[in-house]
Order: sequence, then C-alpha cells, then structure tokens
Amino acid sequence: MTGDVHTAVTLPSPGAAHAEPVEPTIRIGRYVLLGPLGRGGMGVVHLARDEMLDRHVAVKLLHRRGTPGLQARLLQEAQALARLSHPNVVAIYEAGEHDGRVFLAMERIVGDTLRAWRFGRARGLVEVLEVALQAARGLAAAHDAGLVHRDVKPDNIMIGDDGRVRVMDFGLARVARSRAGEDEEATDPGRSPGPLTALGAVVGTPGYMAPEQERGAAVDASSDIYSFCVVLYELLTGVRPPDDRATMRALLVRRRAPRWLVALVVRGLHDDPAARWPTMHALIAALEAALRPAVLRAMLRVTTVALLLVVSWVAAWQAQVVIGQHQRSRFDAEVRRIESAVQQRMTAYVQVLRGGLGLFQVAGSGDADRWVRYVSTLQLGERYPGFKSLSFAAAVAPAELPGFIRRIRTGPLPAGLGDPRLIRQFTVRSPVQTGSAPPIHSPIVFVAPMVRENERVLGVDMMQEPGRRAAMERAAEVDAAVLSPRVNLAGQGDLKAGFIAYLGVRREGVLLGWLTAAFRADDFMRGLLGEGPPALEFEVYDGATPGAAAMLYSTAGIADDGTPRPLADAGALLEHVGAVELPGRSWTLRYRAPPGFSPRTDRLAPWLIVISGLFAAGLFHVMSRPGARLSSLRE
Repeated sequence: MTGDVHTAVTLPSPGAAHAEPVEPTIRIGRYVLLGPLGRGGMGVVHLARDEMLDRHVAVKLLHRRGTPGLQARLLQEAQALARLSHPNVVAIYEAGEHDGRVFLAMERIVGDTLRAWRFGRARGLVEVLEVALQAARGLAAAHDAGLVHRDVKPDNIMIGDDGRVRVMDFGLARVARSRAGEDEEATDPGRSPGPLTALGAVVGTPGYMAPEQERGAAVDASSDIYSFCVVLYELLTGVRPPDDRATMRALLVRRRAPRWLVALVVRGLHDDPAARWPTMHALIAALEAALRPAVLRAMLRVTTVALLLVVSWVAAWQAQVVIGQHQRSRFDAEVRRIESAVQQRMTAYVQVLRGGLGLFQVAGSGDADRWVRYVSTLQLGERYPGFKSLSFAAAVAPAELPGFIRRIRTGPLPAGLGDPRLIRQFTVRSPVQTGSAPPIHSPIVFVAPMVRENERVLGVDMMQEPGRRAAMERAAEVDAAVLSPRVNLAGQGDLKAGFIAYLGVRREGVLLGWLTAAFRADDFMRGLLGEGPPALEFEVYDGATPGAAAMLYSTAGIADDGTPRPLADAGALLEHVGAVELPGRSWTLRYRAPPGFSPRTDRLAPWLIVISGLFAAGLFHVMSRPGARLSSLRE
C-alpha cells in the first residue's frame, strides 16, 4: 500500500506516551487500543493490549471506505492473510470487522527495517544473502497461500531483535484466484472498483514495481519476484537497478558479487515475466544451492581463524609456562649459588682462625711479635675481604685481673701494635653495661691490623656481653669455631651490623683465651658473588626469625644510620626464604627476583606469539574472503 504505515515497527514500551491517545475504553473485541502508532492510506495502526493473552499487539484498523462489497472483499483477503502462518511472515492473530471497518491484530515486532539494517554498517555477503533468503521464504509462503504482496521493498521487511526476518505490510496484497492470473476486479462486473484495486490502477512503490505493475496490468507472484530482486540488488550495490542491463551487470561485478549471484539477480529483473524465475521456490533453491558452499567456506574460514586464535593463545600460555619454569630454575640455581658462596667463604675464613690457633698453641699467648707477623702474612685486605680484625682475647679469672693488667702495662712493647700509649694505659672495659661481673674475663690484648678503628677494641671484655658470652662459652666447649649473634661493630665514624667468629685456644688442656675474627656483614657479602649487581635481591638475617633487629645485610644497601636498608615492599614474581647453616649459627635469607631478572625476550615472547597469531588469523581472513565486504552505503 503506497504510503501506508508499517504494521510492524519498533513500538514504545507499555505505559509510554503516545501521540493522539485513544480512550482506553475503546475496544475491538478483546483488544484495548492504547494509542495510534501511525497512519496510512488504508488505515491506522494502534498499539493494543490483548486482554485474553495479556500481551501487546499491533492492531490495524482500516478506513471506512468503499461499498459493502469492498469491505467484504477486504475482510476476505484479511482472513486469507490470517490463515498464513510462517516464521518469516508477520503473524496475523485475528482478522475481523468492527463497526463496519476491517481490522487486523498482528504481532508486535521490535527491530529494524531491512533498509536500516543494511545501511547501518558494513555487511558481509553471506550475512546479506542469509537475510534475503529468509525474506524470500516468507514471500514464497504467501504465494503458496495464494497471496501476492505487490509492495515488496526494504521498508516492508523487518529484522527483529531476535534475528528473524519477517515480511510485513500486506496492505496491498490480494488474493489471486483467477486461473489466468488476471485481477479479480476485472472479472467481477458486479462490484464497483475500490480505490486500491481498481482496474488499471497503479499500486505499489515506484522503483520497486515490476514493469507490468507500473503499467497497471495484472500482477502475480512473478511481480513479487521482480520486486524482491530489486531489493536484493539494492542490498548488494546500495542503489536500485538501472534500466540498462549491461550497466546493471557491471555495477554488480564492481561490487564484487559472484558470477552466479549476478546471473541470479539479473534473471529476476527481466522485463518479461516469463523470463524470470518461474516461482519464488525456484529462486530460493538456486540461491541456497550456490550459497551452501559459500556458507561452508565462511564457516571454515571462521573456524580456521578461531583455531588460529586458540592455538596462538595456547602457545602463548605454554610459552609462559615454559618461561616460568625456566625462570624458576634460574632463580633456584641462583639461590643455591648464593648460599653455597656464603658457606664457602665462611669456611675459608674459619681456616684463617685455625691457622692462628696453631701459632698460639706452639708459642703461647705472650708472643705479640709473632702474632703481628702472622696477620701481616695473611694479607687480609686483599685475600679475605670482609675481615675487620683478627684479635686474641685472653682468658683471665676475676682474681687475676689486676695482676694481668699490670703485666700488660709494664711488659715489653710489641712491635707493630700501634701507639705505645695504648699499652701503657691498658685497661679492661665492658662493651655494654651489664651490672654484673662475668665468671671469667676476656680482654682483647692483640688486634690486627692496628688501624685507628681497631685500636679502640684493646681491653674490651667481650664476656660481659650476653650474646657474645654464649658464643665464646660454646666455642670453648666444642673446640670449634662459633659465630656470635648480630652485633654492631665500630666503623669509620659509625656502627655497622656485623658478627664475630670465636675459636677457643687451649694449651695442655688449659684455656688460654679466644681467637676472634670480626666481620662487618656488608663487607663480608660485598663481592661474594662477583662483580656487578647480584642476579637476585636478597636480605640476610641472623637466626630463624627475620626482623629489623636481626638484619645483617641487604642488597638495597646501607641506610644513613649504618643499618641495612630493607628491600622495597613490592610484589615479586619469584620469592624464596631459605636458611644457611654456619658454624654454631643459622642465617635466614629472603630472596626475590628483581624486575630485570627475566630477559626482555622472555617477557615479550608470549605477547609476540599472541600478536603473531592475531596477524596470521587476520591475514588468513582477508586472503580467504571471496570478496570485499559490501560497502556501507547510505541513501
């Protein structure tokens, strides 16, 4: 129907405001009219509520026109349309008469017209043809029911939000009863011609009508086939077909339509109805037969692209797993290397103490000159980095302490032990305020190298500090080196975290004292793993419980107050807490992989695999397409 409203539109929700509201008391049977949705030449479409089924429908109420015979004819054709049931035809729930006017109750469709759908964005060829096939099936069903649509165009084809296509607006449809295919109004002289089906009247939409329809001649299913092919041509090219058939073909080819599709469309657009497709079913069969391989190819293309994407993601994940395992292996190997290096260095340094033990066992505890020469031959600074000092602490009973101090002050001055005044003013002092005297005193009497920061330890009685005392007593018992807990050792103007190794000195079963080696932890660890920054970040703690008071060393360096600086509190991909067993002591080490632990190639490899997969999938998709996507044309 030219200029008529759509019978299926995007309807407002119930309760929304409507133009020209109808009183809710107006009813057509079981339908309550809620308001008009649009007007056309044949009638008005209303939003209505089906009270019996409690649903919203569209009710088309035809104008009161023509003779009673015409109204009867319209009712008859409406009832014929109502008997048509097909998923691709707008459903007619009921056809009847109300107050001398024919009405149709139809399904409410929410979606877009074919025109809005096609020209909204670019569409693939297969996608367009699938939609066209649904519309063709709807028209074929109408033809099977003896109905000719007579106004096939994109605006009369609806694509619902559910993806289903419906042919709608059969307002110009007529029942084709005559065997010869001529209009019934021409063979029915007892009926006055109406405004829609009058003999010789031209009904339809210009640009979509078949040539015979434009001439006002009799129309049949072949006319709908022509109009459908006009719609299909417009879907493929963006414009309606020109009159010149050569130009018609050229434009289809330029839009990269397959040859079979060009032939199919051009045949349906033949001026001679006899040269067109004999039926809509024949057109559908030809379209399906040609489209089936295209659909299969499209499915294969999509499947291949999806497979490429899945494979790339799986490969990236597997690469990540392998890289992660490799990183963990490197990490664990580096942990073992660090722990082994700490143990080996400590073993070597304990051997230095044992070398001094032989000296004292042979020469006794009073030969300072030999001690100085022994230490000088060790070349501590060059060969044993980390040593702060080597010293000897004598074991002195409390009752013998005054005489011991007097002998040190009045004895011969050993060569190489620094300022003579340090010897003449020798005294015994405690490194801490304990408030109680130890069972035995252990003043340091020999220390080397005799540099300024070591001079101050002469006379220090280490037995008066509880932590050191426990280590010294243990060393005397087991005749083996024992490490002290964490201690603060004097540096160049500050105190630094360190530790002390003790080894008991006995001669003929009598405890003479202890050989001691003092280490600043930072110096001990520096250079342990070679030149350059360590592969791992780690912290070293004295004992089994990490804490600020127990921290000996950190790869983050030393704070202004001389204490190790903790590592920044940031999550790390790889972390580990381990323990190193040392002479008489256990250290806890906390490791983590720094940001640069993983090579850049390892970090990028999974993403490179994914990107490569995306590129391959995209390239395959482009190369395997039968043609470019149809242009997103707009009128």
